[in-house]
Amino acid sequence: MNSENISPSAKLIGQTQISGERTRIGAGAVIENSYLENVVVEEGATIRESVLITREEIEEHKCDNAGKWIARGAPVAVGKNAEVVGSTVVNAAIGAETRCFDSHIEQAQIGPDNSIRNIKGLLFRSGERVVLEGPTEISEAWLGDYATVDQCGYFEGVFSNDFYIFEFAKQSRGIEVVDTLQLPHVSRYGMNAINSTNSGNVLPQPDDRFSSFGEIDGLWSDSVLSHEPILLSPCCWVSGWTKVIGKSLKAHASAKDLIEDSLATYLMPFSVSGLEGGSVMGQVTIGELSNSYSYKQRIPLWTFSHACSEIIDMVQKMHSIVKDGKLIDRLVTLSLKNALALTYFYAAERNIDLDADTGKSGKGWRGWLARSKGAIEKHLASDLWHFEEGEPVNWKRDGDRWVPKNAEMLLGISPDALENQFSGDDLLKCGEEPLDSRLGISRDELYTGETFIEETAEVAETAEIGKGVRITGNSRIGEGVRLFGARVHNSAIEKNGLVLRSNLTDSEVGENLELISSLVDKSKVGGDSTVNCGRIVDSEISGNSTISPFADIARSRIARPVIIGGGLRDAEIDTILMSMHMAGDVSGIKAHPLEIDCDGRTEILYPIPMLGGGCRLKGSREKPIGVECSFVGSNAIVEGGAYIGFGAFVLGRLTEEEGLLPFTVSTEAGPAKDQIGGVLSSFANIVITHFISWAYQGNEKEKAELIPRMIKSQIQEGCQALEWMRGVREEGKDWEESSPYARFKSLRLYTDKQLEAGLVAFVRELEESKWDLKYDEELTFCGKGSWSAVEGALRWKEGD
Repeated sequence: MNSENISPSAKLIGQTQISGERTRIGAGAVIENSYLENVVVEEGATIRESVLITREEIEEHKCDNAGKWIARGAPVAVGKNAEVVGSTVVNAAIGAETRCFDSHIEQAQIGPDNSIRNIKGLLFRSGERVVLEGPTEISEAWLGDYATVDQCGYFEGVFSNDFYIFEFAKQSRGIEVVDTLQLPHVSRYGMNAINSTNSGNVLPQPDDRFSSFGEIDGLWSDSVLSHEPILLSPCCWVSGWTKVIGKSLKAHASAKDLIEDSLATYLMPFSVSGLEGGSVMGQVTIGELSNSYSYKQRIPLWTFSHACSEIIDMVQKMHSIVKDGKLIDRLVTLSLKNALALTYFYAAERNIDLDADTGKSGKGWRGWLARSKGAIEKHLASDLWHFEEGEPVNWKRDGDRWVPKNAEMLLGISPDALENQFSGDDLLKCGEEPLDSRLGISRDELYTGETFIEETAEVAETAEIGKGVRITGNSRIGEGVRLFGARVHNSAIEKNGLVLRSNLTDSEVGENLELISSLVDKSKVGGDSTVNCGRIVDSEISGNSTISPFADIARSRIARPVIIGGGLRDAEIDTILMSMHMAGDVSGIKAHPLEIDCDGRTEILYPIPMLGGGCRLKGSREKPIGVECSFVGSNAIVEGGAYIGFGAFVLGRLTEEEGLLPFTVSTEAGPAKDQIGGVLSSFANIVITHFISWAYQGNEKEKAELIPRMIKSQIQEGCQALEWMRGVREEGKDWEESSPYARFKSLRLYTDKQLEAGLVAFVRELEESKWDLKYDEELTFCGKGSWSAVEGALRWKEGD
């Protein structure tokens, strides 16, 4: 780098190493024990024990399909008077007055006056005065002004500042947006709330038909799966342990388009999501309590009657931030009027005349909308929500909550309101305890002395040994390895590795490995892997793996490539696996490959189990959890001893007595509501976008001919297991643990009716040709029919 780019008044302390033509350090900056490459540091900034890198390619991500909100990376530029402590920062422009602590921040743009603590961020854009506490994970998100995330979770989507004011246009039977207000984002999110833009939809297809997976592009590539945006309004609540899922593929060119799309996952003002349910998707209307996409689990205007104190507190928080207090005083009334307009729009879509039909006891949407209209009109007429200078005129404090001065004003709308009030803690509650988490190597574990190489160590001539490196014992440093701020003891680093601010003890790492701010102890990590802000102890990890920030791996053997971003202990993984988010935690799993019979010989395929962003698998060495290629939801809890068969879905709790058959949907503990074979009929999208597509791309090309056999072989496995169980019961035999079907322990728990229904479902799937595939340089469907792909949803048409 050009030394003239460093101000004479800047302080370079300890093992600081600086490179890159674009690096510039301003007056008064303090740089300590850091590695900087192509980074701009403005005057007065303080950076301690950090790695800051600008890579050649800078990424961006559209957080909505129309491109209004874009999270875009930038060359690293640490703003004036910023403070970055113990952080790994890649392509993140950090604005003035920012404070960062123990954080991994990648491809992000962070505005002024922020305070960021112990988070993992990947690609996100934040507005001014954003406060992130954590530890949490922000990925592909647009964070609006004042957005605050203070709980562990995984967050995608748009944390919006837009508050729309709209009316129902009776003549056009549509929504008319008359104004858009900019409000601070004061919404609240409970622990392990998970935002996922992955609903399993496919990308738009030619002629609305899906026929081909294309050619093999390699591990973790994906040309099939779509992602649908999530919009979070400035003032809503997401309860703990709730998954918010993107749903609509549409590009909303205007606020009108967004509001009129009921499939768009938009959590509207003063709504509560997930209080009694595990997931929500699609539109959550103003003041609504939503526990599911089905109207049967949605209560209109619930918050205005049952979380009154929280509405008042949220209004007062906004009032303390926004200069125009009169605007905030009108906010609740504006929301109620919006709710009424939306209710009329919903009715018009369903050809319901709300003014002519007042039957509130009606069934279906007719009754739901009538009840919604009645509640809104009562609230508007009650004067309950009149504010002056942020104070609710018709409410008074009673301890830690607000109560109406005239109780009848509220009881006349909702008779049980006073005895069923929910506090903020109630709205955000989570039954699980927070996880202990560590972001890579701690400062106390780092070596901060002078560079030292013991005589017993072997260091290649082309290795670059930077400042603050200690190499001792029988260590071996390969050709082209670069080291900075690293402690290496009795360890081998193969050629072309990069090791920054990390410790290796009694370990081996392969060639082309990148190790940043991490600890590796008594372990082996294969080549072409990345370990960033992770911890690996007493473990062996395959090459081509990605170990992400907050990964904490111990006593595990991983024989195939993985993505790990959370806790992983006592695991034996023999197939490719994804568990990429820090909100989850996995222990005691045995992940199995798939054996496929090919004309009398057994071939091994490595399909990919997906462990969702916040799931907890609570196995142990004594009670392992068996996992085949499957989908474990972000809200799932799996007890030790359980088994998850190929293609199964776990969306709730799975107990130790349960072992799921292939393609079984499990939504709660116990067998009562299990749907044997239900994944094939209800979640065909996931079978195609996750199980087939990922296995096809992730396995070596020579295994591609096995993919067409994969799904049908497992349907047949399910049939054989059910027939075996039926025979056991009919012949009065004892359960045989030695049977290959004994791993499907739920067979013992199912009723005869469930067994029969499952067999019928599997036979039907085999008789149809929808899972017929062939491989000839690309993987295609070849059955007597076709998959229609409308708005991302797949439907099979036999004989088409």
